Amino acid sequence: MRTFLFILFASLSLTCFGAKKQKVTTDSEGWYLAKLDGWNIRYEEAKAKAKELNKPLFVVFAGSDWSKTSQHMLSGILSSKEFETAAKDKAVFLLIEYFLETQIPEAQAKHNREIRDLLMPPPVYPCTVITAPDGKTIRGIIEGEPSESAYLEQINKLLK
Repeated sequence: MRTFLFILFASLSLTCFGAKKQKVTTDSEGWYLAKLDGWNIRYEEAKAKAKELNKPLFVVFAGSDWSKTSQHMLSGILSSKEFETAAKDKAVFLLIEYFLETQIPEAQAKHNREIRDLLMPPPVYPCTVITAPDGKTIRGIIEGEPSESAYLEQINKLLK
């Protein structure tokens, strides 16, 4: 009986306390970096780059520490060769994470809330917003996670 209780307690402890932990990388200010190579995490920097390059701003709002569809989108569609082929060099990319479980610096949390309130319709995670190079004029919104082919078709239209 003791062995059973010990195994039960150990299993519950691992499930309750270890499941939500994420391995994260931070920059010099402690901000959590985007999980996708080449993606920005600061709106003003990304907007300035989009304006300078005269390219659309491609913003993905995700909740990767609580939303299964966000997790799937980040590790699936947005990490695929097909996405890279369809979108590479056509936009400036910005990832805005809305964390529930992961503690992030207050400045980053505030920034992410402000950008969500500025660009995002009523929250559906994940959500993709593509703007004109000014970073404000919205060209299109893709809510949720459509199939990879439907998503790629939509972004091809919006990035032209």
